[in-house]
Amino acid sequence: MDKKNAVVVRDPAADEGINQRRLALTDISDRFGVKPTVEHLQKMMGEVTKEKITPDTVNAACNCVQNLNLTIKTAIQAARFINGK
Repeated sequence: MDKKNAVVVRDPAADEGINQRRLALTDISDRFGVKPTVEHLQKMMGEVTKEKITPDTVNAACNCVQNLNLTIKTAIQAARFINGK
């Protein structure tokens, strides 16, 4: 069977769970300003190495990435907590 033409049938109950998790994550993001925080960290990451690359600027950029990932992970965990999973 050609995979390009395969029909995918989704379970409506699975879609509902996905929508609930999406709403919970959106709610957390809106309440705690996750998107602006992530965007700010991304900007800082680029700006810190814009002029020159040194061990200190690379370390600062890595710290931005680490905090960016932690922010996203925390938002996902909070959404799971709210959703009860």
